[in-house]
Amino acid sequence: MALPGATGALLLGPALLAGCAAQARPEQLTAPDIASGYLVFNSGANSGGSDLPENAWLTSVQSVLVRHDAGTPQYAYLGKECLAEGLSPQPFSGRDDYDFVGVKGWDGNYCLRNGAHLTPQQEYTRIDDAVVRAGFEFEATCPQCEVTPLGFSELLEMLRTRPAGAVHKVFLSLGYAQGGVRYTMYTGCRYINFPHGRYKGEPYLQPIFGRVLFHDNERFRLAYGALHLTGSGLAGLQFKAMGTSGTGEAAGAQGFTDVFTVDPASIDAKFYHY
Repeated sequence: MALPGATGALLLGPALLAGCAAQARPEQLTAPDIASGYLVFNSGANSGGSDLPENAWLTSVQSVLVRHDAGTPQYAYLGKECLAEGLSPQPFSGRDDYDFVGVKGWDGNYCLRNGAHLTPQQEYTRIDDAVVRAGFEFEATCPQCEVTPLGFSELLEMLRTRPAGAVHKVFLSLGYAQGGVRYTMYTGCRYINFPHGRYKGEPYLQPIFGRVLFHDNERFRLAYGALHLTGSGLAGLQFKAMGTSGTGEAAGAQGFTDVFTVDPASIDAKFYHY
């Protein structure tokens, strides 16, 4: 399927919050519609016979990662994780202990697993092109749409007054540079640190988001991210990615161990809702 196009112009670093202070809302934004987007796995015709699963499955889109260094923006979509289960009245009986998530990447389709007894190949599997042609396709439906920006002060007030469903409505467009490549990530913000109204110091917002896709050394990795913003400027961004393992029994046992600190000057952070 055709992937969506590019997003709007970028604001870099502290210029973002200076703009937020000068106006109630930042500029108009567009974003992939992760609020209602979805992924379908094994969506093809299953012409490969018994070598392919007999079922398809559908998940929400957890986050979208866009790579900007190849001319046309390249999109990757992360689905919802699932514990290993079988199709029977006792879905967990006799199943291995690992969780699984599917990725439709810009360079192929992936299955990422996390568990104590996985081999590296099981832990990180790129779906063979021949298998995709036989029907094991990953289909992404997540079109671009206009969204409503949320300025720093506006979001802080919303968190303090807590209107119904507020935390379910906050999303983040996060541009940053990593390894000489520019990316934009789109994700929900379901966990946000903020100061009480009695707090006398400089106001701040610190969303923690995950799982998201992190791209490092030409490899997709599952990660969590934490972004720290203050009322006067951008303070910092770090990702903590799942460690890569190289031995069978130890594969996947490391969990989220590898910390990456992003250059603050490269960051473009915008909150929004659909």
